[in-house]
Amino acid sequence: MAVNLRYKRGQTEASHSIAYAFYKRGLYAESLELLGKILPRYEELNDTEKIIQVHLDMSDVLNKGGLR
Repeated sequence: MAVNLRYKRGQTEASHSIAYAFYKRGLYAESLELLGKILPRYEELNDTEKIIQVHLDMSDVLNKGGLR
């Protein structure tokens, strides 16, 4: 729906939710890849809170998934 409305924040937040779902299902590489793609989107939106959240989520994925 956010895509059809061209609602950038909604698209980004939906992708963030999908990345979290990947993480919870143990798909760490996929989650990390998607988080890396949405980080610049939050930076474009100047959403400091979400930028910090993405960094924290990436840290969780790296620690849980043993990716380094």
